Amino acid sequence: MMAVLMSDGWGGSKWMEVGKPNAEFYDLTEHIREPVYTNEYGWGQFHCKGGSVSVWLEGSVEG
Repeated sequence: MMAVLMSDGWGGSKWMEVGKPNAEFYDLTEHIREPVYTNEYGWGQFHCKGGSVSVWLEGSVEG
């Protein structure tokens, strides 16, 4: 599972349903260091810095 956010303006976040309940996601680009944890319904608050892209993958930074 992957979630991608892009911004050509201010940074921000998006509340998204990714179909993966109680999962951990990390930003492959490492622009955002804090992981995102989805809730029991598979929704999570994904972030992106301004003028940037963040590629969120399921798993943890350690593996």
